[in-house]
Amino acid sequence: MKKNYFVLIILFVIIASLKANAFNITVNVDDASRVSLYLGSSKQTLTDGDNVLDVKTGDRLYFSANPGYVLKSVMNGLLPKPSAR
Repeated sequence: MKKNYFVLIILFVIIASLKANAFNITVNVDDASRVSLYLGSSKQTLTDGDNVLDVKTGDRLYFSANPGYVLKSVMNGLLPKPSAR
């Protein structure tokens, strides 16, 4: 019986020491009426321009274009610099 309690205490210590990592992401939208964004199962309210979202490790992001619109690009990182012609 002591062995079972010891294992449970060790598991509790390991689980308690784990942190839920959280980070911010910035979503830049040119026209918020054209796109929907879900973080987990909740729909996020977007504004034109930069939108900062608090995301936890394991959260799911879902982007979708509203009816009549198409997503042309989704980028991870900085926008590329325009080339000089």
